[in-house]
Amino acid sequence: MNDELKYLDYFGLEYNPFPVAPDYEKFFLSEHIDVTITEIVHGILTRKGFMALTGDIGLGKTTISRKIMSILEEKNVETSLVVNTLYKDAELLREINRDFGLDANVLNLSDQMNILNSFLINENKTGKNCAIIIDDAQNLSLENLELIRMISNLETNREKLVQILLIGQPELMDKLDSPELSQLKSRIIIKEEARPLTQAELKNYILFKLNMAGNQGKTTVTNRAFRKIYGYSQGNFRRINILMDRCLYVAFLRNTTDIDQPVVNMAQRDLNPVEQSTGKRNRYVFSAAIILIFFISGGVAFYMNMVPATDYLNIKRFFHN
Repeated sequence: MNDELKYLDYFGLEYNPFPVAPDYEKFFLSEHIDVTITEIVHGILTRKGFMALTGDIGLGKTTISRKIMSILEEKNVETSLVVNTLYKDAELLREINRDFGLDANVLNLSDQMNILNSFLINENKTGKNCAIIIDDAQNLSLENLELIRMISNLETNREKLVQILLIGQPELMDKLDSPELSQLKSRIIIKEEARPLTQAELKNYILFKLNMAGNQGKTTVTNRAFRKIYGYSQGNFRRINILMDRCLYVAFLRNTTDIDQPVVNMAQRDLNPVEQSTGKRNRYVFSAAIILIFFISGGVAFYMNMVPATDYLNIKRFFHN
């Protein structure tokens, strides 16, 4: 293990339990994620056609999609994953065909569609189901979304030849609300949403990830620390991972295996120095304002006590005039 990763060795960890990249092999299954995966896999296996999974950045949509793909492969479902949604028209269709393992050198849109249709029909004849999974689908243009709708039209008399799962940020559904895509939106049978972890789930998630990486209870995380981590991350997987990785490093520097509230606060300050300095500056400004108001109020009160009543009335008339 290189010097930069000594802090992981210090905790008895075989690898970083809190990576930034999706880790679908060491998969944490919350109750909501379990329901989401079950619904989508059921929709694909029963050939429902169109499905959508949406959620904010960092809520594990990509990790969930890769887990879905691994389950589908076990169920003998052919899958095509599209991650570059900036391709247009024939290029997008070519990427779909390539991931199915098809010879897709031609750029003509109609030829690409014929290649895909022939493949799907042959797979259907052998009893196989096929699925197209499109990540970052919020980046698809209206024209590409219409192309996806056309692909969904490929069907037999009784069932869909291909099932399509769109995965994207919430603006995907906003885009589907456009009048041009009303037909596509009406075909989405299953709509699932990725959600943040609850505070209880966050605790289970952190302990699960630590133990899977080989920690086996060597590291302790206090209840106050868990509450702080939840407060800073709001249950967002990506924020949890970034913060927990920093917590491990801070604890290593402090020569402790205990992650407590001060460790979490220090890790958060390391990750957000501007935010922390801004918060301090705002507190200083607020305190200074309170002190200034106090002195002004005191000065006015002193002046009112010192100025004779007749002079005060003259001053009042002066300002009114």
